[in-house]
Amino acid sequence: MEYPVYSFIKQFKYQLLNPLVVVFKHFVDIGEMPMKTANVTPVLKKGVASDVSNYRPFSLASTFCKLFERLVQESMLDFLSSNNLISSQQHGLLAKHSTCTQLLETISDWSIALRN
Repeated sequence: MEYPVYSFIKQFKYQLLNPLVVVFKHFVDIGEMPMKTANVTPVLKKGVASDVSNYRPFSLASTFCKLFERLVQESMLDFLSSNNLISSQQHGLLAKHSTCTQLLETISDWSIALRN
């Protein structure tokens, strides 16, 4: 299911590009993100609905806010990688790295240590 805002962004991506660049540059210049607010809604995880501990917070943030965060994340990772400032043991937030790859690497290291 595609949400209407995503259809709008896809349809008008070239028209939105310049205004978003101006707004995002302004955020960088002032060092804050004024629209970084979200509607937090409780979502039932499991169990009895009357028990408050069975809920988790679900945050609905602005699509443009998420886009800006993604751009900042990619820029930071590019900078860290190109300047060899990120460890080879880093798995979080990296493409093709996850808790599964981290776990496999750890088990491999433990196996080698036990063998030695």
